[in-house]
Amino acid sequence: DQMEADLKAKIEVARSKLAEAIENLKLPPQSAANLRAKIKVAQVQLAETEENLKRPAQREADIQAQIDIAKSEAKQARRNSSRTTILAPKYHGRITEKRVDIGQVVTTGTVLATAIATDYAEVRLPISNQRLAYLDVPEQLVNTNNTQAPKHQEPLTRPLVTLTTEIGTKAYKWEGWIDRAESRYDSASQQLFLIAQVDEPYGRKPALRAGLFVRADITGKTLDNVYILPRRAVRRGNEVALAENRFTQDKTGSLSISWNISRTILTRKEIEVLWSDEKEMITRSLKPNDVLIIDPIDYATNEQELIVHVKGETAPKTPGPPKGKGGPGKGKSRYGKGKGKPKG
Repeated sequence: DQMEADLKAKIEVARSKLAEAIENLKLPPQSAANLRAKIKVAQVQLAETEENLKRPAQREADIQAQIDIAKSEAKQARRNSSRTTILAPKYHGRITEKRVDIGQVVTTGTVLATAIATDYAEVRLPISNQRLAYLDVPEQLVNTNNTQAPKHQEPLTRPLVTLTTEIGTKAYKWEGWIDRAESRYDSASQQLFLIAQVDEPYGRKPALRAGLFVRADITGKTLDNVYILPRRAVRRGNEVALAENRFTQDKTGSLSISWNISRTILTRKEIEVLWSDEKEMITRSLKPNDVLIIDPIDYATNEQELIVHVKGETAPKTPGPPKGKGGPGKGKSRYGKGKGKPKG
């Protein structure tokens, strides 16, 4: 009814404009063209309005259809809201990242936040092949053809690991263990990542927070019968200098008296390096009685004669020929008695 009343009002307005235009035809001829144009516009509007007046039911149906569609969308939205579930992990944790805010429109599958567990922390540690040889990496055997291999595997051992870092001027430590190794090597560095676990990372101060840089010290295999050398004692990467005592015969003077004397000479020896870091090197290539030269020697050559002075002891004297006693053909050696005969 309201729509019909509006249309009738528009018809009255159009008729009024038409009457006004007809009345204006009585004006001087200079405005006749403008008036005729206005009459045509008024006649078009009147015809359009009368045509719309004949179709009120159809317009009402269109409006009602739009209302029904809006109601259906609102009902579907309420149904979707009742079915919406926000899922979070069922463990004690902390939110590390929030991706939405109040009033933001989200769709199905939208990630609202990121959370981490706080029962234990995991740290990825890159290890080279050289270092892996000295670690007992826990690795569970897996078979795909129903063999008996996994039943005979040795019990898994998890090496202990100590994580350290500096916060301010203080150093802090967290104790943990190596839990497992990742299934593949890093394609760029060719290193294998071991996963270290630390229980209750937020259970003490300071907390072992995610993203913190740490240094890891892993307990490796025990090496027996080895020697730990300071790095400065190893030259050219795998060579050491030893002080070796040798007994030689010497002759002096016109009497040609010979005796046994002991000389200390320098011997250069290549060693097999089992392990090395920035401070120490480990090897098995030495013997219990070897005397290792730690101090640097300029231009050290093989079998160079040395005078060894042990710190805290009296400096040794340079050995010389023994003093004869009883005649030119007799003499006392440094290491015993002996007789000699002149030659010539």
